[in-house]
Amino acid sequence: MISHLTTTGYKESLPGIRQKTLVYGDHTLMVEFRLDKDSDLPKHTHPYEQTGDLVSGHITLRIDAEESEIRPGDSWTIAGNAEHSAKIHQDSVAVEVFSPSGKSTCREPFFLNKNGLIILILKDSPFKLKLNSRRKYLTIKIEHSKNYGVSVS
Repeated sequence: MISHLTTTGYKESLPGIRQKTLVYGDHTLMVEFRLDKDSDLPKHTHPYEQTGDLVSGHITLRIDAEESEIRPGDSWTIAGNAEHSAKIHQDSVAVEVFSPSGKSTCREPFFLNKNGLIILILKDSPFKLKLNSRRKYLTIKIEHSKNYGVSVS
């Protein structure tokens, strides 16, 4: 698969954080993140590994107990299930590769927090979350609260 440069296709996953899948294969997924100054990526975990590179800007990245100032050209690896978060100090662009690839990686509108709770990151739109292989679905309506949490009904 080859993907050519475009300026469209970004989805806001959290306030001030936009992402776009650049390219994916059977085992990897490459995503570009556009991060607005003063936004935050809250603490979360997921079962897949990710590696990244900061193309521009300045962020503070926390992986488990380690916190680092990240500047353009700095790279990182986050092991599966490692708790991580970021504080964005300047408008920034990061490119990350997730492995394994697949529907459950960054193409889905959720991630797991450290307590194993599903955190939804879609805005104001119902969607279906597959519960099991017997075609049973749960419809979820998402409403953002003042602190960017969600209520599920």
